[in-house]
Amino acid sequence: MKLYLLRHGDAEIYSQNGDRGRELSDLGRNQSRKAGRYLKDVHPGVVLMSTFVRAKQTLEIVNREGGSCALREFVSLDVSPSGSLEDLMIEINTYREDSVCVVGHNPQLSNLIEYLTGEKRTMGNCSFAEIDLESKKLIEFKTVEEM
Repeated sequence: MKLYLLRHGDAEIYSQNGDRGRELSDLGRNQSRKAGRYLKDVHPGVVLMSTFVRAKQTLEIVNREGGSCALREFVSLDVSPSGSLEDLMIEINTYREDSVCVVGHNPQLSNLIEYLTGEKRTMGNCSFAEIDLESKKLIEFKTVEEM
């Protein structure tokens, strides 16, 4: 199974609706458009998305630009900045798909890369990673600047 990781774009610093309600900034929307164009050939079977507004907005823009577009998208309580890696992996493994994409946050995504592959990588805004879960290898890692 391939596991794709996508961190949300840059977000506003403050929201009256709390951290979960923070929306993408103009920079974050531009980053998401760039990521969507880069990911135009990535179409996972399932997308697991954080409950946070900025993750949902990132995925919507990526989909409009041609990337992702899974047939099934689910909001996941296991995808969160401080979410359990073990719980997230249990959820990922419940899907019998060739590929799953997680649209989420740091430090969870960076920690997940290290947990699965042993490699230390920092998922900046709109960074993308591809991991082969069978071999536990990091196949691809791109910052939004490299896309």
